[in-house]
Amino acid sequence: MKIEDNYPSLDEFDYSPYNCLKDMLEIEPGKYRIAHLENRIPMVYAVLATKK
Repeated sequence: MKIEDNYPSLDEFDYSPYNCLKDMLEIEPGKYRIAHLENRIPMVYAVLATKK
């Protein structure tokens, strides 16, 4: 599958690959969430788009 077949897209992830905020909890190796928010908010977005 070519990337062009999938654009535009917006994906949300309920974890961050970075332990960059206070009170983050590592839920799996390399996946962090804010402890008191659990999976209630998106932590990272992935955008695939083409500039015109």
